[in-house]
Amino acid sequence: MAVWLDQLELDPGQRWARAIEDALIHCPRLLVVLSPASVTSKNVEDEISFALEEGKPVIPVLYRDCRIPLRLHSLHYADFRFSYERGLKGLTKTLAMFKGSASVESAIADPTATEKQKDTGASAREGRGGDSSAAEADVSPEPRLGRWVQLSSGTKTALHSAAFPTESDGWVVGADGIILHTCDGGDNWRRQASGVTSRLLSVAFATPELGWAAGEGGVILHTSDAGQSWMAQDSGTFSSLYAISFATPDWGCAVGGARVILCTRDAGRTWSPNTGSPTGLRSVTFATPDLAWAVGLRGTILHSGDGGLTWEKQSSGTTVTLLSVSFVSAEMGLAAGNGGVILHTGDGGQTWTSLPGETRKMLMSVAFPTPEMGWAVGEGGTILRTENGGKTWGKRVGNNEGLWCVVFPTARSGYAVGEYGTVLRWRPKAAE
Repeated sequence: MAVWLDQLELDPGQRWARAIEDALIHCPRLLVVLSPASVTSKNVEDEISFALEEGKPVIPVLYRDCRIPLRLHSLHYADFRFSYERGLKGLTKTLAMFKGSASVESAIADPTATEKQKDTGASAREGRGGDSSAAEADVSPEPRLGRWVQLSSGTKTALHSAAFPTESDGWVVGADGIILHTCDGGDNWRRQASGVTSRLLSVAFATPELGWAAGEGGVILHTSDAGQSWMAQDSGTFSSLYAISFATPDWGCAVGGARVILCTRDAGRTWSPNTGSPTGLRSVTFATPDLAWAVGLRGTILHSGDGGLTWEKQSSGTTVTLLSVSFVSAEMGLAAGNGGVILHTGDGGQTWTSLPGETRKMLMSVAFPTPEMGWAVGEGGTILRTENGGKTWGKRVGNNEGLWCVVFPTARSGYAVGEYGTVLRWRPKAAE
């Protein structure tokens, strides 16, 4: 098994960044050694992001005690801290799984292993149907305006995305193909059968009946009966799909690693590929059925004026990976990502300016229910709030559980989901 290491492979005079990028593009998998030095390295962060965006299997190797990067939380690691021999044995076993196989799914040696160790009772509860009642815990950063309440989802599985076509009807998806549904605003959740074990990374509903979920291995699932049944659609790719969005019941896009952009005009019966992205993408959104934006690696922002059929690059002014994009109108939008970066546009993306986000933590998701009111969530349970269109951001709160997604079906109703089955619900104070 050949190993590429920059200190051994780079020749004098060779462009370092280009060589690293070429190596990541052509490598079958990436081993990332985690230590206090590596987890604070911007270069390591970018390399991990690039590999994941390209759909590469990433295998964490824990060398010394350190903070595990958010994007690696749900991956089981080879532990070298206490025994080199035991760590090497585990790593060798994992690498042997890849021999003769290019499967992305096989990259993850039990992706929820650490979660199962934390709560051995979770699978037993889910095995009884996944029902749960809300056990509320107040985690509000600003009681004056409203509060975030932690709900009981009935699982410790990582939850990556949420969709609420109405205030009360919602779906959450995550690792192990999990799909949870609520019809009472999150007070109770019931597990729906997805038919897959792949990690589901995004969910979107055009109506309370019509929905789609997408994830690892190019999986796209569709329901036309509010999730009573989910059927696989042919995406035409094996690359991970990180985001899916629908402007109408027929019109949607999905984006992912390996520069994948897919477009459908027939509710997903057929998905057409588009090669317009220079990098892997992490988020896509529609402002109108024609106007769409996608963001991703190295500060990439793409814009489509024809519903996703063709895309043009916009200048973001940053090289930081962008993980989420949200547009409240055809003109006003925000994008957020690594290092707490928040970008704003008021002219449909012709110009993007950086806003003070009051945090250096990775922001995984941003949502604007109104032009003035917005929220961003991310690493360490970070929650940011703005009431003036992003000019300033309010207090943040951390519960140590990373938050992957925030959605607001209305200005008076919001939800956030994340690691270890975390589900939060926001209501304004007057509604309490």
